[in-house]
Amino acid sequence: MRITAEIKDAIKAAKTGGTIIYPTDTVYGIGCSMFANSAIDKICEIKKREKGKPLSVAFCDLEQASQYSTLSNEDREFIAKKLEDKENGHTFIAKKKSIMFLHQCFNGPTIGIRIPNNETAKAIAREAGPIITTSANVSGEKAPVEFSEISQEVVNFVDVALQGNCELKKQSIIIDLSTKKVLRE
Repeated sequence: MRITAEIKDAIKAAKTGGTIIYPTDTVYGIGCSMFANSAIDKICEIKKREKGKPLSVAFCDLEQASQYSTLSNEDREFIAKKLEDKENGHTFIAKKKSIMFLHQCFNGPTIGIRIPNNETAKAIAREAGPIITTSANVSGEKAPVEFSEISQEVVNFVDVALQGNCELKKQSIIIDLSTKKVLRE
């Protein structure tokens, strides 16, 4: 994938504590570096979301996700198999590694792992490091699948807003890896 000037801007913003809107395979996401506490707080504020409520993290691949979670070989195989499903996006709830997570949204024993089937999202996570991924909407409102569906208030709030294509146009399926139970269809 060719990294455009716009994607470079998003990478730079994520690396320097900024906030970004970006397309994923499912819906538009709003995010920042998973280590940028003030940016995470800003995202919670614009979404009108509790600051302590868990947020998922977008990774470029399974290897990067493994640096922050304790995935068994069975978990890795399960995730790899689900990632082959091109009809659905998936978020996996996994036990996190006991490393320092600074924001209160990571206070629990788990982390939400998202590996989007979208080259833009993967490029940002590969170059800037893991990024927060949550839908680019106010909590409780419909998740945007087109850039035009993102409220102007949210667009004006971020440092960089990328346009692109969300092919699946539906939210990811959430699966708890400890039980393989689907938490959101």
